[in-house]
Amino acid sequence: MWEIAIKVRLGKLTGDFDELSAEIDRNGFEELPVRTRHAKQVASLPMYHGDPFDRLLVGQAIAEQVRLLTADLHLKQYSELVELV
Repeated sequence: MWEIAIKVRLGKLTGDFDELSAEIDRNGFEELPVRTRHAKQVASLPMYHGDPFDRLLVGQAIAEQVRLLTADLHLKQYSELVELV
């Protein structure tokens, strides 16, 4: 949501932040706080991808052993936990 909020503010995305937040809640997604173990995981990742937001998502997925759904082909290189949608 942090990245989305920034991209909406910059004009790179459009949409209603409150509506998206409500949909996330309705669909049972769980928010993950950014923790030290996530940053540690990011520090160990190869530089397949330069976007710090995306690298954090990958680090969280690996540290928490949860799936990351993405359309970004480059992220798939990091882990079997990254699924292309």
